[in-house]
Amino acid sequence: MKYFLLLIAGFILSINTYCSDPVIVNFCNNTTSTINITDFLNCNEVVVNDASWTVKSFTISYKMNGNIIEENIIGNTIPSNFQNGVQTNSPNQLFIENVILVDANNVEKPLKSTAFKLVN
Repeated sequence: MKYFLLLIAGFILSINTYCSDPVIVNFCNNTTSTINITDFLNCNEVVVNDASWTVKSFTISYKMNGNIIEENIIGNTIPSNFQNGVQTNSPNQLFIENVILVDANNVEKPLKSTAFKLVN
Protein backbone atom coordinates (compact mmCIF):
# COMPACT_ATOMS: atom_id res chain seq x y z
CA MET A 1 0.00 0.00 0.00
CA LYS A 2 2.86 2.40 0.81
CA TYR A 3 4.41 1.65 -2.56
CA PHE A 4 1.13 2.40 -4.30
CA LEU A 5 0.73 5.75 -2.46
CA LEU A 6 4.33 6.71 -3.29
CA LEU A 7 3.70 5.82 -6.92
CA ILE A 8 0.57 8.00 -7.02
CA ALA A 9 2.38 10.90 -5.30
CA GLY A 10 5.26 10.63 -7.79
CA PHE A 11 2.84 10.65 -10.69
CA ILE A 12 1.07 13.77 -9.43
CA LEU A 13 4.37 15.59 -8.90
CA SER A 14 5.61 14.62 -12.36
CA ILE A 15 2.47 16.05 -13.97
CA ASN A 16 3.32 19.47 -12.51
CA THR A 17 6.88 19.15 -13.73
CA TYR A 18 6.04 18.25 -17.32
CA CYS A 19 2.98 20.43 -17.84
CA SER A 20 3.91 23.96 -18.74
CA ASP A 21 1.80 26.98 -17.97
CA PRO A 22 -0.05 28.08 -21.11
CA VAL A 23 0.03 31.71 -19.91
CA ILE A 24 3.08 33.53 -21.31
CA VAL A 25 4.27 37.08 -21.87
CA ASN A 26 5.80 38.45 -25.01
CA PHE A 27 6.53 41.71 -26.83
CA CYS A 28 3.48 43.17 -28.61
CA ASN A 29 1.97 39.76 -29.38
CA ASN A 30 5.16 38.35 -30.91
CA THR A 31 4.60 34.58 -30.71
CA THR A 32 8.19 33.32 -30.86
CA SER A 33 11.28 33.50 -28.68
CA THR A 34 13.01 35.54 -31.40
CA ILE A 35 12.27 39.18 -32.11
CA ASN A 36 13.65 41.54 -34.72
CA ILE A 37 15.37 44.50 -33.08
CA THR A 38 13.30 46.93 -35.19
CA ASP A 39 10.09 45.24 -34.02
CA PHE A 40 11.27 45.51 -30.41
CA LEU A 41 12.07 49.20 -30.83
CA ASN A 42 8.59 49.78 -32.29
CA CYS A 43 7.00 47.93 -29.39
CA ASN A 44 6.89 49.46 -25.95
CA GLU A 45 4.93 46.87 -24.04
CA VAL A 46 4.95 43.36 -22.67
CA VAL A 47 1.63 41.58 -23.18
CA VAL A 48 -0.02 38.40 -21.93
CA ASN A 49 -1.44 35.76 -24.27
CA ASP A 50 -4.48 35.37 -21.98
CA ALA A 51 -6.90 38.32 -21.76
CA SER A 52 -7.90 37.44 -18.18
CA TRP A 53 -4.43 38.48 -16.95
CA THR A 54 -2.52 41.76 -17.11
CA VAL A 55 1.12 42.49 -16.35
CA LYS A 56 1.54 44.02 -12.90
CA SER A 57 5.35 44.14 -12.90
CA PHE A 58 8.47 42.58 -14.41
CA THR A 59 12.20 42.99 -14.85
CA ILE A 60 13.72 43.32 -18.32
CA SER A 61 17.44 42.96 -18.86
CA TYR A 62 20.31 42.19 -21.20
CA LYS A 63 24.02 41.46 -20.85
CA MET A 64 26.59 43.86 -22.26
CA ASN A 65 30.35 43.40 -21.89
CA GLY A 66 29.88 41.27 -18.78
CA ASN A 67 27.50 43.76 -17.18
CA ILE A 68 23.79 43.22 -16.68
CA ILE A 69 21.63 46.15 -17.70
CA GLU A 70 18.20 45.81 -16.09
CA GLU A 71 15.06 47.77 -15.48
CA ASN A 72 12.40 46.93 -12.87
CA ILE A 73 9.05 47.93 -14.29
CA ILE A 74 5.62 48.45 -12.75
CA GLY A 75 2.94 47.87 -15.39
CA ASN A 76 3.66 46.60 -18.88
CA THR A 77 5.32 49.58 -20.59
CA ILE A 78 9.00 49.35 -21.53
CA PRO A 79 10.70 52.72 -20.89
CA SER A 80 12.18 54.49 -23.91
CA ASN A 81 15.55 54.83 -22.15
CA PHE A 82 15.77 51.01 -21.96
CA GLN A 83 14.85 50.70 -25.64
CA ASN A 84 17.47 53.33 -26.50
CA GLY A 85 20.06 51.28 -24.61
CA VAL A 86 19.09 48.20 -26.62
CA GLN A 87 19.41 50.17 -29.85
CA THR A 88 22.82 51.55 -28.83
CA ASN A 89 24.29 48.32 -27.41
CA SER A 90 22.69 45.75 -29.77
CA PRO A 91 22.60 42.82 -27.31
CA ASN A 92 21.96 39.28 -28.54
CA GLN A 93 19.27 38.48 -25.98
CA LEU A 94 16.66 40.12 -23.79
CA PHE A 95 15.39 38.56 -20.58
CA ILE A 96 11.98 39.05 -18.98
CA GLU A 97 12.09 37.96 -15.33
CA ASN A 98 10.18 38.34 -12.07
CA VAL A 99 6.90 38.64 -13.96
CA ILE A 100 3.83 39.15 -11.80
CA LEU A 101 0.44 38.99 -13.47
CA VAL A 102 -2.85 40.04 -11.92
CA ASP A 103 -6.43 39.14 -12.80
CA ALA A 104 -9.67 41.11 -12.37
CA ASN A 105 -9.91 39.94 -8.74
CA ASN A 106 -6.36 41.14 -7.96
CA VAL A 107 -5.12 37.55 -7.72
CA GLU A 108 -1.42 37.52 -8.52
CA LYS A 109 0.33 34.91 -10.62
CA PRO A 110 4.12 34.71 -10.99
CA LEU A 111 5.59 33.49 -14.28
CA LYS A 112 8.92 31.87 -15.03
CA SER A 113 11.69 33.84 -16.73
CA THR A 114 11.81 34.03 -20.51
CA ALA A 115 14.71 34.78 -22.87
CA PHE A 116 14.31 36.31 -26.32
CA LYS A 117 16.90 36.28 -29.08
CA LEU A 118 17.32 39.64 -30.81
CA VAL A 119 18.03 39.54 -34.55
CA ASN A 120 18.64 42.24 -37.17
